[in-house]
Amino acid sequence: LRRSLPPFHALPTPFLCTSTMASAMLSSSMLCQVQGLRASARASAPQRALRLEVSSKNIQTLEGKVVSTKNSKTVIVNVLSRYPHPKYKKMTSSTKRYYVHDEDEEAAEGDVVRIEATGRALSKSKRWVVAEICGQKGCDPNQN
Repeated sequence: LRRSLPPFHALPTPFLCTSTMASAMLSSSMLCQVQGLRASARASAPQRALRLEVSSKNIQTLEGKVVSTKNSKTVIVNVLSRYPHPKYKKMTSSTKRYYVHDEDEEAAEGDVVRIEATGRALSKSKRWVVAEICGQKGCDPNQN
């Protein structure tokens, strides 16, 4: 179904779009979102840095076992996840292999490592970096 657009005189007066065609296609709520985005883009450098620091606290971390170190500066980590079955509530486990960047090539096969997600892709398949090498025993669960 096609949404009917309000006439131009019914839209809010402060248009941010320069072309009337683009503003006609946007709804009033979209215009507010665009206005917020443009205002945040004009933020000063200290404000942008502050936003980056706040967002960097929510870095996704996983813990797994190194299964291969054959590639240069790359290790393959198996991460075991345990979760209850949605219907039968039995604990199920599954493993997933992650290609992880190891700059100094310190991790050895069999080591337990903590990995962190990167903000951008490092290669076609690498989106994680080694944060900590915990050895054979495992990482401290209280440390994040």
